[in-house]
Amino acid sequence: MPAVNQAQHFGDIHIEGQGQLTINQVVQIAVAEVKTRAFVPGSPYVGLRRFEERNKDFFFGRDRLVEQILQLLLQRNFVLVAGPSGSGKSSVVRAGLIPLVASQFAQGCFRALVLTPDRDPFSSLRAALQSAGIAQSRLTELDARTADAVKSVLTETRPPDERWVLVVDQFEEIFTLCANAKHREAFISGLTQLAQAAQSEIKIVAAMRADFFDRFGPYPTFGALAQQGLQLVLDMETSELRAAIEQPAAKHGVVFEEGLVEQIIADVKGRPGALPLLQYTLDLLWRSDNPADDRTLNTSSYHKLGGVEGALRQRADAIYRNSDPQGKTPRSKDQQELMRQLFLRVVDLTSQGTEARAVSRRASLTDFARTDEQQLIRELADEKLLVTSAQRIDVSGKTQSTVEIAHEALLSAWPLLKGWIEQAREVIYVRNRISADAHRWTEVKASQPELAGEELWSGTRLQQAIELQAHGDFATVLGGLTEAETSFLDASVLERERKAEEEQRRQQQLVKLELARVEAQALLRARTNRFLALLVVTMAVALVIVVSLFRQAKNEENRAKKQETIATEAKALSAKISHEKTQLLLNSQVERGRELLFKDKHPAQALLRLRSAQKLGSEHADLAGLLDVARTTPGVGFVLNLQLKDKITKASFIANGRHILILSGNVETAFGDVLDTSLSLLDATSGKVIRTMDMSKFGIYAISSSPRSPRFATVAGKEWKDFPDGKLARVWDANNPKWSTELIGHAAQITSISLSLDGGRAVTGSADSTARVWNVNTGIQLFPPLRGHSGPVQVVNFSQNGQRIITTDKGGTLRLWDASNGKLLHKINLPSAAREIACSDDASTIVTSTSSGQVLVWNMQKSTTTPIASNTIWEKSVRFSPDRKTVVTVAGQRATLWELSRSMSKEIRHADSITSIEFSHNGQYLLSAGKDNIARIWSASSAKLQWEFEGHTSGLISAEFSPDDSHILTASEDGSVRVWPVKMRRNIAAIFAIDGDGSNLVGADFSPVGNRVLIRSKDRNIRLWEHQEKNQLRELTTGKMRDLERGWFSPEGSILTLAAISPFNGKDAFKVRVWSINSGLPLRVFDKHTESVSAATLSPDGRHAATADETGKAYIWSVPDKDEEPWLLEPHNDDGLVLNKLQYRQDGNYLIGLLAPSKSSKSHGMIYEWSLKEKKLYNTIMVQDVDIIDAAYLGAGDLIITANSDGVPRLYAHGQKTHIREFRGHSSKAKHLYTNQDGSKFAITTDDGKLHLWDQRSANISFSVKGYIECGTGFHPSRNQIIASYGDGSAYIYNTDTGSLVDMIIGHSDQMTCAAYNPSGTQVVTTGSDGFVKIWNAEPSHLDGQEIDKFIQCYVPVSLLATQENLLTSSSPDHHVCSRTVFENTL
Repeated sequence: MPAVNQAQHFGDIHIEGQGQLTINQVVQIAVAEVKTRAFVPGSPYVGLRRFEERNKDFFFGRDRLVEQILQLLLQRNFVLVAGPSGSGKSSVVRAGLIPLVASQFAQGCFRALVLTPDRDPFSSLRAALQSAGIAQSRLTELDARTADAVKSVLTETRPPDERWVLVVDQFEEIFTLCANAKHREAFISGLTQLAQAAQSEIKIVAAMRADFFDRFGPYPTFGALAQQGLQLVLDMETSELRAAIEQPAAKHGVVFEEGLVEQIIADVKGRPGALPLLQYTLDLLWRSDNPADDRTLNTSSYHKLGGVEGALRQRADAIYRNSDPQGKTPRSKDQQELMRQLFLRVVDLTSQGTEARAVSRRASLTDFARTDEQQLIRELADEKLLVTSAQRIDVSGKTQSTVEIAHEALLSAWPLLKGWIEQAREVIYVRNRISADAHRWTEVKASQPELAGEELWSGTRLQQAIELQAHGDFATVLGGLTEAETSFLDASVLERERKAEEEQRRQQQLVKLELARVEAQALLRARTNRFLALLVVTMAVALVIVVSLFRQAKNEENRAKKQETIATEAKALSAKISHEKTQLLLNSQVERGRELLFKDKHPAQALLRLRSAQKLGSEHADLAGLLDVARTTPGVGFVLNLQLKDKITKASFIANGRHILILSGNVETAFGDVLDTSLSLLDATSGKVIRTMDMSKFGIYAISSSPRSPRFATVAGKEWKDFPDGKLARVWDANNPKWSTELIGHAAQITSISLSLDGGRAVTGSADSTARVWNVNTGIQLFPPLRGHSGPVQVVNFSQNGQRIITTDKGGTLRLWDASNGKLLHKINLPSAAREIACSDDASTIVTSTSSGQVLVWNMQKSTTTPIASNTIWEKSVRFSPDRKTVVTVAGQRATLWELSRSMSKEIRHADSITSIEFSHNGQYLLSAGKDNIARIWSASSAKLQWEFEGHTSGLISAEFSPDDSHILTASEDGSVRVWPVKMRRNIAAIFAIDGDGSNLVGADFSPVGNRVLIRSKDRNIRLWEHQEKNQLRELTTGKMRDLERGWFSPEGSILTLAAISPFNGKDAFKVRVWSINSGLPLRVFDKHTESVSAATLSPDGRHAATADETGKAYIWSVPDKDEEPWLLEPHNDDGLVLNKLQYRQDGNYLIGLLAPSKSSKSHGMIYEWSLKEKKLYNTIMVQDVDIIDAAYLGAGDLIITANSDGVPRLYAHGQKTHIREFRGHSSKAKHLYTNQDGSKFAITTDDGKLHLWDQRSANISFSVKGYIECGTGFHPSRNQIIASYGDGSAYIYNTDTGSLVDMIIGHSDQMTCAAYNPSGTQVVTTGSDGFVKIWNAEPSHLDGQEIDKFIQCYVPVSLLATQENLLTSSSPDHHVCSRTVFENTL
């Protein structure tokens, strides 16, 4: 190691070779000897906080990295230390680099200026210089906030005998916190000038998260400096981790139990950003283990904490629940709510939307003025979850204390905080923008009051903030706005009103000017009329002269009239003959069209014939009706026919099928390339041209669009402005003609472009051998270029889920990249250049066709290759089915469907070459287009032809499905583009039915496994059927069973319950029975209820039942143990409310009960939530002046959703009395509420007969349709689908993401009373008022399914809850036995 305190200049530091510098000497001595050292009780670990220079003695494991940074610093004036969040960048610079450099200099010859940019980097620089002892008077130049000020102040204030290192930590704050773009640009420019200067007395080191590389795009010079001085912080090696774990403890005389260090290293290795969690766990282990006695940190204590993975989560949860370390003093609900609000106030989001990343926010301590807030901050700081510090952040240099999260690792490692953030995204983002802009407004108002108005909000931003404030969201989520923020919003509202009044005055002035203009015109007309009157007199005199001449001509006219009459009569006779001929031709055409339509079954030709008849212009009584039939026949009538003058190259749906994008026209370049010259954007419904874009000046070399997004991208083929040779790509928006983004950065022609499905990102490939990924909103690259190709990049594509990028080059190399960070995941060497690429949604399987005619399937997870074809493949030849099971390839007139799992293939053919082939978005169909002028739809499973689309007069160029598969779009060489309706949604055929003639059938339920069906109606017996064997297994004689409403299966499949819906009399009234399904005998009778049973449910483990009656009393009672005393849930109802729903939380520890208002009740509905472990009422939820109609746990039960009489669903956190979100979108009174399995979506049926599907995370209605759900949840257990019943005997299945209709079930002649999925989602059971129970195959590949089984109708209880072995029922005095012979004989 070089001698210490000898260097005077950076150049005096010499390193002989790698590993010559060390930060701290590693202790390698025996365990026993470590224990002989003096014991120091304080923890040597820093927790979530970064290492500071004062912690250098405990900073181990980064010697090699620090040496690399120092080597780079000696060579350059600017070094960028970059790595992922949690990789230890700040600690490496502060506790590693700075102390090491200082140790090489003579005393007083070196100083480190450390700053974080915050909202104003100039003020942060001023604070750092003042900390170094520089007088305030020498720093006034920084007030100008210019680039020159940065350089001059630093060079002029540095003492001649000192060497400085300017450390800009958390450099990403320049982009995330500094809202003033001019100040940001000036500061970066100042650093650039300083780094480029010949001097070497001032070095700059910046530490930044690697995921902000894309922000360097607007600053190319600074970006180049960063690239040249880049040092990545990578994961620590095993030996480095061991040193970081063991050595700090050894300094305090403590060792680790044998094997514990290896366990910790195994838990950390390979986990990104784990270093803060490691330090936190070690600090917590030290504090909880108290190693003073045995000088050893123990494995048992480590596991008790939850290890590196769970220590932070467990500790944070414990702090949230309890206010003392021992966990004996639970926090009150108000204290927990205060903690939630406090954490959310120190969190920010990088942008608006569900995909935005959560980051730490540095807040001023003055924003937390209340005593309880300050006390909680001190407590959380002691627990090392928050960090408080003093920073000089204003112009005067005044010191102001701040608070922030100790490390952003907390944001990802604590699920509770993640959930809070997810629920409050919009409020957090808007409030923090208000805070930043309010701060800026206050500064401008103090320095330049005349410009303060320009800082105020307006438009949609202001309206959004006002609505959030009016709904109380700021107060509920964040505890309200500060006084400065409220003043900022108030001033913005006043300014908006002032401008509105000003605009109103302007409009009034315009009206006055218009009135003056009208009066002037009226005066002009009056003068004109006087002139005309004079003219009339003059003409009258002339007329007298003309009349005399007219009389002379009269005689001649009479003779001419006689001749004209003869000619008119002849013309009328000719017209009559012509009309009769036309009518005869019309009748002939209509009759021929009728024959083609009904007799010959050629509806396409019939449509052409009938349209020809329509052009004859005569009337025919049947023509309109025949045209309607022909138009709506599947695969025939087009709803839109567009004729273009130029040759069409491509036509595509965009914007979820609302628009059509057409590429046409062409021009030949000097190199022989033919480029398109015109883009047309049309409305897909009316065909109206929205916009036409003339591209003839530069041509279109490449284009990309997304069916889900209104955006599309083009690549210039010739010189465009200052970017010759096609180096420019541009992204456009169909909904906003004034918006576009230029993508600039390639060094050669852009050869290909692809947009992500949402249109938010683009990837471009270029002849410069790189691909680049762009943020379309900003036009900035998201990370450095994707390099590695040896020649021009030929094809670029996003995977469907947007998480992967595929690139190929002309040399035959395919590369797969991580779309989030640009990391290369796989490299494939193809046998020749790729012509076409297709991939599964997640790019785990890729199919390529090559120029040598091979089609290869690549399994990226197993690294295997399967050849499936070897032909001369047409260029657009490979497509992958959405379910990853089938690949289709095209060769000439033939297309082949390859089933990958079974190595089987099927063929489809056209009469001429196939020009286009696509799978439907649901994967059930295949659409092909050919030069034989026809488009065809085939079954993707059987390769059987379903429908043909005829009508084009020349070969087809392309054909594609609309995003919801309801229409297809075809483009032809005849210059036309057509949109055709697709009637492909055949009703799913029944695979199992119960035949009967009754009309009292109400419902049926699958067993949890799905192999049995319980049928219920109103004959008050229950029958269990094995539907695959078509036989009745059990008939339960239930005694005086009364009418029942609902049924539920427990997850284990052992118990069935029946719940009452109407009062009755009799000795067996109000009883609830437990039945064994295997034996058919009752196991238990529960008779505590004194009124009609109104609700029943089973615990998740099936061991307890919860039942309620119409008095509001509810009981929890044991199913297997008859002697266990039931627990009466308190309080019971005295307000005329009916407890009509009970639901367990997934873990079985809590139960909610819904008390709905009866017709006679004056009270509003409410929710009780009981803690079953503590056996007490845990929470009560009610809404003022609003009835709660239905309620349910979402997902695991951390959230509760309610459906209400005012039509506004409300979301509550578990244990909270006030809602955290309202869902506004419909106003009709709710009837029922249903949720999907993970709680991300819920559905509400309303009094107006509609079903509304909500997305819980975005708080948006996904769609609203006519329909209802009467049994089950309606949601498919695994697919994004929901089923709704209709009064016409049908059920419709919708995609819950898009709202598009997926399938329909038609098979009941009267109202459908139930439609529900089986547990696996492969079948649907339906019941109808027509007396039938049917089971349908719901697999996507069985659209043309057949009836599975048939039951005989026999009326059974309407509501039940069952498992595999037991059955739970409630009784009725109204008993009736259904004859078993009915089943036997009819079946």
